[in-house]
Amino acid sequence: MLVSFGFNKRSAPSSAKKVFDIRDLSHDTKSKWWVARRQEIRDYVKQHPKLTVAIGCEEGVHRSKVMVDQIAQELRISKFHL
Repeated sequence: MLVSFGFNKRSAPSSAKKVFDIRDLSHDTKSKWWVARRQEIRDYVKQHPKLTVAIGCEEGVHRSKVMVDQIAQELRISKFHL
């Protein structure tokens, strides 16, 4: 399962075994940095299918939500937005 959250709103969910911080990424989902980070997270999730993975940005509204949506759709897995 993938979970998006905002660092300014709450901490990462306690059920998450791995947390990815994407606060350093721009909102440009086409940038090479975005694509590389998405691939890194996607690969991790594929290698650890039974773990809950959290992805956080500042507010949990834009970057982390979009990243979770993209990866969940690609891998056809569950997602949740806090």
